[in-house]
Amino acid sequence: MSYLTDHKQKFDDLRYAVLISGGQATVAKLFVHGSTGKVGAVGQWDAICFDEATDRIFKDRDAVPLMKDYMESGSFSRAGAGGEITGVASIILNGNINQPVETVLQTSHLFSPLSDEVNSDTAFLDRIHFYLPGWEMIKFAPKHFTSNFGFSTDYFSEALKSFRRVTYTDALEQYFTLGSHLKQRDTKPVKKIISGLIKLLHPDETYTKEDVRDYLEFALEMRRRVKEQLKRIGGMEFWDTNFSYIDKETQEEIFIGLPEEKGSNLIESTPLSPGVCYTSTSDGENLALVRIEVVTTQGSGKLNITGVNSMAIKEDIKNTYQYIKANEKTILSEKHSLKNFDVTIQVSNLLGAAISSGIGSAVYIAMISAIYKKNLKAGLAVLGNISVGGAIVKSTNFADKVSMLSENGAKVVVVPMDNLAELSNVPASVLGNTDVPFYSNNLLLMQKAILSE
Repeated sequence: MSYLTDHKQKFDDLRYAVLISGGQATVAKLFVHGSTGKVGAVGQWDAICFDEATDRIFKDRDAVPLMKDYMESGSFSRAGAGGEITGVASIILNGNINQPVETVLQTSHLFSPLSDEVNSDTAFLDRIHFYLPGWEMIKFAPKHFTSNFGFSTDYFSEALKSFRRVTYTDALEQYFTLGSHLKQRDTKPVKKIISGLIKLLHPDETYTKEDVRDYLEFALEMRRRVKEQLKRIGGMEFWDTNFSYIDKETQEEIFIGLPEEKGSNLIESTPLSPGVCYTSTSDGENLALVRIEVVTTQGSGKLNITGVNSMAIKEDIKNTYQYIKANEKTILSEKHSLKNFDVTIQVSNLLGAAISSGIGSAVYIAMISAIYKKNLKAGLAVLGNISVGGAIVKSTNFADKVSMLSENGAKVVVVPMDNLAELSNVPASVLGNTDVPFYSNNLLLMQKAILSE
């Protein structure tokens, strides 16, 4: 306590963060003054918060490329400033979403409320380490304040300042490795978030594997939220969003989803985007709810499968792909030949047990809709499999799968004709909420699944 008393004036004078109102940031104020060469806010503060980032952030247009350089490497170059300049400040963009999150996600993306200068600049947005969902934060009320002792802000800020000399970016590697979808620009923020949480919650430097697991899952969610919005804006360039981590001890791979991407129902009640379809698999007792997402780009006929390691599931996908390729003359037009496209198929487990085989029909209709850019019916799911020869294979655990899909939002579940005899096993309440049309070949499947224009 004597230290605080003797150095009260020193602490009163310390300020480590600054709040900048929207539209007030200039190159001189933020980075470097062109005449004097004085380094701006990035070299003077530990944190710079842009308040109301939904307004225009920068006064100067050339501040955006400087900020992109700084966010990437912590340094920037400016003509007349005498070479590269290094800063230390973290950047925080603070703003509001004025519509329900569900509405924003249906119509655009979570970065859309930001100012026009940055909300469509994918290079800028990709440098954001994480997106903290304000809609999940509690609103302050009188009950959240205490009349007892707490940290004074100057003391707490000094403690945080001292922790800047410490890093735990290697804590992750003691217990876990990151999945294949995380690139260098994803790995860096995940490690930094984990390090920051350890510093905040374990100042005694004592933490466990489960502590690191909790912080890792949080970090993956925060960074994936950024990447999911970039995928909405930039498409295929940001396709790898199926974030996961692998436990070094058990070799189990755990995939991390986003609450807002699922909504109240895991299956969207609106027409499905081209390339998106749902299905369910069974391991005999347990069910899994599966999302298939296909993206096609101009290419030379390459097939890329992500999100699953099971050879049986990959075999389903490859058989479906080969069936389409072998029957292009009857299934596809010449300009839509698979030899003109590279196809990426992502399989995501949304709920339940591990994914099992039997997803070929859902993959088939997702591929066709992606190639032709056709929407699928609202709330669509497809059961069954397609052999390499084109035979339709019935679905096991039919009634349970239809019930599960219906409970999670499916409005239409298209089912192999060979399951017709089992329709009576489906509860009447399920059939009242979900249509169950049947198909016996690929043409009927397309008729019953693709949204009519």
